[in-house]
Amino acid sequence: MQAQWLVLFSVLLFGGPLLLLSLLPVCPSAPDLDIFDAPTQVPLGGTGLHVVVQTPLLAQGQGPRQREFYVVLEANLRHPHVAMVHVLTESVAHQEALYQAVPVHLHDHLRTHNIGRRMTYADAVRYANLYLVNTTTLIANADVTVAGPNWELMTVDTLRGYMFGLTRHEQRPCAWQCDCREHWSYCHDSFAFVPPLQGGDEFLEQISFRVGGLWGSENRFMWEVHHHNPHLRIMNPCFTFRTLHWHCQEAGRYRPTQDQRRVNTEGRSLEPWPSRWHPAEQPMVN
Repeated sequence: MQAQWLVLFSVLLFGGPLLLLSLLPVCPSAPDLDIFDAPTQVPLGGTGLHVVVQTPLLAQGQGPRQREFYVVLEANLRHPHVAMVHVLTESVAHQEALYQAVPVHLHDHLRTHNIGRRMTYADAVRYANLYLVNTTTLIANADVTVAGPNWELMTVDTLRGYMFGLTRHEQRPCAWQCDCREHWSYCHDSFAFVPPLQGGDEFLEQISFRVGGLWGSENRFMWEVHHHNPHLRIMNPCFTFRTLHWHCQEAGRYRPTQDQRRVNTEGRSLEPWPSRWHPAEQPMVN
């Protein structure tokens, strides 16, 4: 009998805390942050557009401009011809905020990848070259959405051999500085292509400047793409593939984050003019 009491005492002494822990409610798991180091297996020739962007997390929190950025993100996620939106983030908190802002039923169309800084063109291209090989990819500014029809015309087979540097369409009477229909110069806010882009580290070094907020950066980016990928034809079919600019909050104000240095100097600049495009009408480039 004494031996049985010793066994019972041992169970209560050593097993009791484990039993109590097992009865505690399980803490909810963190959202799927999709921080991965190995390339994802994207089907070759996959359909649908892959948008690479950096939706910012502003220091002032949930202000009108921040909500506008979330509207843009959700609009891209909901577009019927967008397969996935890939957001390169500045922190884990940034990733968590995005998943909290986006409706749960859209999470399957959202991927985040933490780069720990503001996104540069080199970051976006490197990501596309690693994870989005042989897909239709669009690098875009954070306040631009894919809009309207015709995006189903942009497939891997029809886009191969091109890069589209698209001028946005404005929402009047919001921001008015740029528009595909007028004032299109220096206003190319999204870039469609089929990864990978060639040029290696030398190319990436030349495009290691931020996406947006730097004068002439889009023109320099297109020049560097063509310089290292001369087989690509650079076009701006913004009448066919419509992108919409969302800047109704604080529109027209001077933006203190705008870096006024120009990077498209010494002839390193491209400005494809607005045009229309249909795959049947364009010669393919090998």
